[in-house]
Amino acid sequence: MARLIPDFISDDCKSAAERKLFARFKDQLPDEFTVLHSLGVARHRYKLYSEADFVLICEQAVIVFEIKGGRIERRDGWWFFTNRYGDMHRRRESPMQQAASVCAALRQSVSSHFNAASAQARVAFGSVAFFPDIEFNKPSPEWDLRRVYDVNAWTRPLREIVADAVKYSQAEIARITGHAPGVMSAKEVDDLVQFLRGDFEKIPALNLTLDDHEQQMIQLAARQYAVLDRLAKNRRMVIEGSAGTGKTLLAMECARRHAAQGRRVLFVCYSRLLADHLNAYAARNGIVQGISIDTLHGHCLSVINEARLPSPAGITPREFYQDVVPQQIPLAIAGLKGFKPWDVLVVDEGQDLAGHPPFVSALDGLFTGGFAKGRWIWFEDPRQRILRQGTGPTFDLDPFDPANFQLTRNWRNTNEIATFTCVSTLIPLPELSGIPGPGVQRTLCDGVADLLKLQMLVHQILEQRARPEDIVLLTAGAEEKALFIGAGAVGGKTLVRYDASVPGPPAAIRYSSVFRFKGLESKIIILTDVRDLNSANGRMAAYVGMSRANSALHILLTKEAQQQWDKNRLNFADLAPSITK
Repeated sequence: MARLIPDFISDDCKSAAERKLFARFKDQLPDEFTVLHSLGVARHRYKLYSEADFVLICEQAVIVFEIKGGRIERRDGWWFFTNRYGDMHRRRESPMQQAASVCAALRQSVSSHFNAASAQARVAFGSVAFFPDIEFNKPSPEWDLRRVYDVNAWTRPLREIVADAVKYSQAEIARITGHAPGVMSAKEVDDLVQFLRGDFEKIPALNLTLDDHEQQMIQLAARQYAVLDRLAKNRRMVIEGSAGTGKTLLAMECARRHAAQGRRVLFVCYSRLLADHLNAYAARNGIVQGISIDTLHGHCLSVINEARLPSPAGITPREFYQDVVPQQIPLAIAGLKGFKPWDVLVVDEGQDLAGHPPFVSALDGLFTGGFAKGRWIWFEDPRQRILRQGTGPTFDLDPFDPANFQLTRNWRNTNEIATFTCVSTLIPLPELSGIPGPGVQRTLCDGVADLLKLQMLVHQILEQRARPEDIVLLTAGAEEKALFIGAGAVGGKTLVRYDASVPGPPAAIRYSSVFRFKGLESKIIILTDVRDLNSANGRMAAYVGMSRANSALHILLTKEAQQQWDKNRLNFADLAPSITK
């Protein structure tokens, strides 16, 4: 049986012809074939983005399949396609041209990656247009009928058609170049498949140090690919993962994919800082169209303000946000003429939103179908309930029967940082990234010259050629009481409050509270004011703060917190000695 990636066809695929061909690939081809379905091509010669219906890969060839079911006609230079429902759309480009241009873009990218002399680049590349519902035998200099298969070919065994397409593509390469095309080994086929899956689905990192000239690219791991594949299969999903497992990255990619398919996406998070950062990220990477990113409060207030509903007098801000706003959302929607709900809801930081059931319920009217029948993806980390006080009610998603998925591998932190975080907070150790790094440095603060200790620590880090903009100071307590508040500068560098919406001065070090910095990350984190590793709230604050660090983590903690850490270490006796210094 052929290997299909993904191994199911999306519910969103409305093409009966595409579904039938998918089933035939799966049932009629042997296991030496790999077929990629709906492969996005981001480096097309004259399009910003294009997509192949199917890409077939074997040791002898790479064949792009474009399939068009229903009725097809050409008039005045336009191609008209009518599906079984009577819906018609038109294109300037013929299916043959579409398949050929995608194939050319694919080959160019493969050649650039593996080099022109590689087996992957020298194998035969070809394209096929398939018309399973009509006869198509009209000759034209614009297309090659040997690359067209119509209703008459549909009854032939698919393996026979594939063999014919491979053989003809090989012959054409030999005719054009004067050389026989190459043949790949099984390993070279696997490398090509992995490259195509990675190269055409890379995502710009959410790292704070990105700029226009240097972009670190993150390739999604196989398990994260599985999440994206399941998104197409399930209309409602809850995706859980601890800090560093890539939830926010995946949430943004989910939003981008839905928007690329013409859907309007409502992206909701809890933290204002994260919302600002994601808006800047979306603008920087050209994925603004179709995606509305804001906090839960921000989205709700936007709708209420647009409806121009009056605010009741004589109530506290807390009463306004907790009681009035959720009640006004349905009134605002009803009062807005021509209000158009969003098509998809994507939620990040769901663990914090769930503690506000009236607010989450208010979202129900903002997207088509609501939670019961709509399309939504909810990302959460159950460990990060630092915003919840007590054991009040939470918004329950189970009645909506979502699919559930677990992200288990930490992709953000070095092995040392992830392990230290778990030792500090008594949280189960995740599957580690496998990336080694320096041990976590602890500095004891006893109330005497603590700010000087921080200054010396920052000087030490800068002497190791770290960039100031890669350093973020976080306080585990209230920001207004932080060790560094009022300092103005640390290590000789200006200290500024982190604000994703406003560029800070060059070569400045930024600071924030753990509360505000949730969902973000930095190469170097200095976590100050760690006084409590005993209570649940204290451990959760430490958990969030420590897990923000990519490469290096420094902790300034009290003697009491140090003693609690030593006690916690007993639960991880086999791990702790190698992760601190």
